[in-house]
Amino acid sequence: MARFISQDSVAAAATEIVKTAESAVDITGAWITGSALRLLLQSIRSKIEAGQLNLRIICRLHGLTDLDITDLGAIKEFEQFGAQVRFSRRLHAKMVLVDHKHGVVSSSNLTSAAGYVHQPESQNWTNFEAGVVLEPADQDLVADAAALFERIWDDSVPIDAQAVGVVIGEPITTQFDVIMVRPVKRSQYVVAECEGGPLLGKIDEIKTINVSFPTLERPAASQNSTGYNREPLPDLRSLFTGESKEQGFLKLTTFFDPAAAFNVATVRVLKQRVSDQLKMALVPTAPGGIVQQPTDDWLLSLQGEGELEIGRALNHESVPVHLKADEILRRHCAVYGMTGAGKSNGLKVLLRSLVSWLKHPSADGQAQPGNLRVIVIDTHGEYASSSKQIDPDARLVNVLVPEAIDLLDDVSIKEGLNLARADPTLKEKIWAVKERLEEDGSTADCAAVIDELKQVGATRGSTLDRLFRAFDRDPQKFALAPQPEITDASSGRAEDFEEPGLYILNLNKVHDITVRSESVGHVIDHVFERAKDSEGTFNSLIVIDEAQNFAPESGLDPVRSSLDAILRVAREGRKFGVGLIISSQRPANVNTGLRSQCNTHLIFRLVNANDLGAIADTVEAADRSLVSAMLPQLDIGTCFACGTAIESPFFAVVPLFGGAAPVAIEPQSDLLGAFRSVSIDRGPLDKSDRISAD
Repeated sequence: MARFISQDSVAAAATEIVKTAESAVDITGAWITGSALRLLLQSIRSKIEAGQLNLRIICRLHGLTDLDITDLGAIKEFEQFGAQVRFSRRLHAKMVLVDHKHGVVSSSNLTSAAGYVHQPESQNWTNFEAGVVLEPADQDLVADAAALFERIWDDSVPIDAQAVGVVIGEPITTQFDVIMVRPVKRSQYVVAECEGGPLLGKIDEIKTINVSFPTLERPAASQNSTGYNREPLPDLRSLFTGESKEQGFLKLTTFFDPAAAFNVATVRVLKQRVSDQLKMALVPTAPGGIVQQPTDDWLLSLQGEGELEIGRALNHESVPVHLKADEILRRHCAVYGMTGAGKSNGLKVLLRSLVSWLKHPSADGQAQPGNLRVIVIDTHGEYASSSKQIDPDARLVNVLVPEAIDLLDDVSIKEGLNLARADPTLKEKIWAVKERLEEDGSTADCAAVIDELKQVGATRGSTLDRLFRAFDRDPQKFALAPQPEITDASSGRAEDFEEPGLYILNLNKVHDITVRSESVGHVIDHVFERAKDSEGTFNSLIVIDEAQNFAPESGLDPVRSSLDAILRVAREGRKFGVGLIISSQRPANVNTGLRSQCNTHLIFRLVNANDLGAIADTVEAADRSLVSAMLPQLDIGTCFACGTAIESPFFAVVPLFGGAAPVAIEPQSDLLGAFRSVSIDRGPLDKSDRISAD
């Protein structure tokens, strides 16, 4: 018959009936400590490990208070032996049932404070507990207790192979906390149960708690997870108050229990899946809700339907990260990263994916539409040296800038004649003569203009007189508005970018900043005018490496030619099919107007405060946490991808450029139409990406 027990006898009664277990042991407890659980199960541990007993455990998981006492490490220890574990958000019942024949039903949690100790008779109890032992003769009572256990079991949440934790605390629609039962990393994605549809979130931060370690206000627990009593550690204030700080240090590093540690993660809610659509979350998850790893489909749907693979999702290596090609081409893109962070490598990978996508036939066997030419402004020769790996059909081009003295440029005349200062009146005279000759239908070349000016005459030693004498000595040195010429680097023939494909302007050996700027400005102006006149048949993408050299925030005069041309494309290019990708290691030094026109960003590691400020000012997805905590800590080759080319921001691990060319894969859905996705080489980026001029 049933008999009464208290905190003095609960441990002896429970361990005695557990010894008789032949097939099953069921345990419920709001709080379960490691010492109490091991004490209860020590007699049948070998049977559990051998799989001869079915062990089921239910404990409460509603908030951090539960975790201050419950030892998840001990529970997981038995789970590894085959125990089934579930968590309830509203559990208060405490039962130990054996073989559906007998058991203990008590107010005692499975803790030392509630009676589960080796020598209960010597304890000075804080609380008084009461309960009953159910014997096999109490068949109806045992059946009622077993039925209640099954009811609680069905209402509880399991921790399966995909589960990483359980929601605790007081969740809100934008954030919740999770007690982790499996290892996770910051920025990892998780999925939580929720009414109306599961929530997709990202882990923003992880903290470790150890209940055996004291805090400033709270002493440590008085018993470790192995069940042995030890000297309790006081709170930190008491421990380090007094002269012997060393004694406090030794106690702190010696007497706490490492096995009592567990992790709590803070998760930021991103989306809620409702009828296979991702929407804004309007209701929070609930405490006790299971948290799992997302499937690959979850993360792919979060990105949207992109065609250009740039790498793999951080902490989710099986998930590729794609960008939408059309958004890259139409709405401009920026790639930022400090020297050695992987910026140039990432841009090469993006270009190779883009070129491969353009060349790969669509579903109907036709070439990709677009008639696109990609023109790379290569500051240091990095892309020229890798051109055949990016595109086997890549072409190198040169810009021949005439060295003649331009009679219509007073600065050119000043430098060509070694004058102390420019004479703006001279330019006005030459313009007037040239226009008059053209109105009369006469030849308006240099010789004709000089002859007309000579008829007026010039004071000896004047600027005009020096011009006459220099022209008479070498008339070939002078020209009227000479234009640079774009040529094919291998053949020397004029290059008009008529054929689609990859073109690279290598400026590695051009050291004069003004000549560089004029070369870049001429190429961009030429492409823009061709596109403007073509009525949509001359689609182009201009890629500018080290954009701060050609479109700076300050020091504009030497680079006025390239700055004006780049800003015109940034503001008007999309109307005429001219896209823009800029790359820079110093985003703060890039013209603000240019930065603000870029709608997609790939941001590698940045640490300079001014650069981080520039990102915060112009990148919509860059919140304070990202700028201050994440970007300065990114590993080499990891970037933050955000903007219109990807529906939700992602951290991507970009593979090391080089090796085999990318292989095209099937599109992810019919929404792509004729587009194809492009796969790229896998593998993490290592320190070999450190290049001399990033």
